[in-house]
Amino acid sequence: MRRFAALLPLLAACATAEPVELRIARLSPGAREELERSRQFLTESQLERYLAEPDDDARQRYLSSLKIDERLADYPAHIRAAIVERRVVAGMDWQAVYLTWGRPTSRERVELPKAGGNVEEHWRWEGTDPTGRPRTRLVHVLNGLVVDVEERLDE
Repeated sequence: MRRFAALLPLLAACATAEPVELRIARLSPGAREELERSRQFLTESQLERYLAEPDDDARQRYLSSLKIDERLADYPAHIRAAIVERRVVAGMDWQAVYLTWGRPTSRERVELPKAGGNVEEHWRWEGTDPTGRPRTRLVHVLNGLVVDVEERLDE
C-alpha cells in the first residue's frame, strides 16, 4: 500500500497537467517563433523542460545549450535545407534522419549474402500526413547513408 501512496501525487500531477499546445499558446510571440524553428529537434522531455523554464531568457539559454545550430552546421547546405524542410534525402546519415523525422517506428537490418561487408537497413515510420490520412514512410540505408526514400498513403 505504501508504494501506491507514493505514486498518488505523481498521478494527480499527470491528470491535471495542461496540454502542451495550450502552454505553447501562452508563450510570448518571440518564444513561440523560436520554438517553431527548433521544435522538430526536441524530444518530448526537452520540450517539457523548455516549457518549464521561468522566462524567455531561460528558454533561450536552454535551447542554446542543445547546440542545434552547431549540429546542423556539420552538414552540407543541401542536407541542412532538407533537415529544416523535414525532408529525408539520399546521402543523409542516421543523425540527419533523426533530426528530420525523429526515431523510426521500426528498423530492420537486412542480411545480404555475398555483400562484401555492406550493411543494409530498412527504417519505417508509421503515422499520418498533414490531412490526417494514415501514411508510411520508408528509408533504405546502405552502410549508414540513405540511398532511397519512399512515402505512401495507406488506404
